[in-house]
Amino acid sequence: MSRRRAYPQPHYENQPDPSAAYGIPQAPAPGQPGLGAGAPAGGFTVATAPGAGVYGQSQQQQYQQQSGQVNQLAQGFSGLNINDQDSYGQQQQQQQFQSAQSQSAYGYPQPGYQSPGAGGAYGQQSAGFTPNYGGQPAAGGAYGQAGRQQQPTLPLNQLYSTDLLKELPPPISDLAFPPPPIIVSPDLAATGKDCNPSPEYFRSTLNVVPTTSALLKKSKLPFALILKPYSTLSDSTGPVPIVEDSIVTRCRRCRSYMNPFIQFTENGRRWRCNFCGLQNDVPQAFDFNPATSAPANRMDRHELNHSVVEFAAPKEYMVRPPQPLIYVFVLDVSQASIQNGLLATISRTILDSLDRIPNDDGRSRVAFLAVDSSISFFEIPTDEDETKEISMMIVSDLDEVLIPSPDGIMANLRDSRKNIEKLLTNFPSYFANNQNPGFALGPALKSAHHLISQIGGKIVVFSSTLPNVGEGKLTVRDEASVSGSSHR
Repeated sequence: MSRRRAYPQPHYENQPDPSAAYGIPQAPAPGQPGLGAGAPAGGFTVATAPGAGVYGQSQQQQYQQQSGQVNQLAQGFSGLNINDQDSYGQQQQQQQFQSAQSQSAYGYPQPGYQSPGAGGAYGQQSAGFTPNYGGQPAAGGAYGQAGRQQQPTLPLNQLYSTDLLKELPPPISDLAFPPPPIIVSPDLAATGKDCNPSPEYFRSTLNVVPTTSALLKKSKLPFALILKPYSTLSDSTGPVPIVEDSIVTRCRRCRSYMNPFIQFTENGRRWRCNFCGLQNDVPQAFDFNPATSAPANRMDRHELNHSVVEFAAPKEYMVRPPQPLIYVFVLDVSQASIQNGLLATISRTILDSLDRIPNDDGRSRVAFLAVDSSISFFEIPTDEDETKEISMMIVSDLDEVLIPSPDGIMANLRDSRKNIEKLLTNFPSYFANNQNPGFALGPALKSAHHLISQIGGKIVVFSSTLPNVGEGKLTVRDEASVSGSSHR
């Protein structure tokens, strides 16, 4: 038994002639007589123009008088290159339809609305369906839409009923296809093309969601949402709009954010949540532009035109005030570190990397600890205080390490920049003659943690020696005893 794919393949060669949709006689097929100028009125197709009524008897007689031109257009219709730019013949036919619309009893069509006669019943989507946003006419007119029906359209990731026992599942590559376009009620005008989020950020398993939960249960279709708020931007995806005025408007009951689908009530003073239906007050600064200090149009705000936005949150959304960036550098100054050149290399590297430490607000601070069998703290004064010099305080008691001067050890990177550079330049010379092989890493980490325990920070350790002093010390393993053999 041969198995086929679970979804049907479109056959574009079976599409009907688009000229028949507008009452234009089709080109005669081989073996069929053509329609001449004297053909009866019954030979013409009674068409329904978009937004207009059915042609009456007088309109058919008027159409009969111009049948010679129509037949010439129908005979050469297959050779026309129909695209978004209408030719002269197409413009002439559109003018005829517009005159018919003006004579209809229903009047001119409303923007953003498609009559049932042109687009079929609500919920039925044609092959050449193009979403219409904001009441703007689709590019190319009716002839452009009809021409696009014959062209292969982009594949879409649609839902199909699948019997996995008889049919092959859809290929995994189909998951990358975009979903079908949004289908809304004919009397609903969408605010813009970005009111529905991009499938890269927000995607639903259903293109048309049932209005009630009972109907959803009867449909037996899974309804789920896939959210990717931190999606990687590509060349085809524009940047996410940012609301920078710190006005975050949310519903008081369900805490949902203001979005393009809410409804303003009471002359714009309140808005109704589209999730729970609660009416909320519009903030006073909602219609004010702080950059220009002038009133602004609320319909130009990002949250009313885009479903995916970023907010510059105010202080009320912070758990605590932003803390300064703090680095504590723990440097190994034992004999092995000096002999192999690690101390000199690390001092030079930190000196060259000071400009790379983020310090836009001027609050970043740094501290330096030199560790061998004891711990050396450095008190770094500010550059303006010329009466003080850099002082080194040594703590030898490793059981209970005390911080000699907590305020002076944490130096501001901007205010003490020159003294910090001086310390890093002279750091290797301070311990050039050190012959101490010990390295008390455990007590040094406890001291560094005590320094930043109240405000947080980062501890960076540079070491080339095994910790062998104080808490957490390690011993050199005997390789012979570990391997279970002895050398003879």
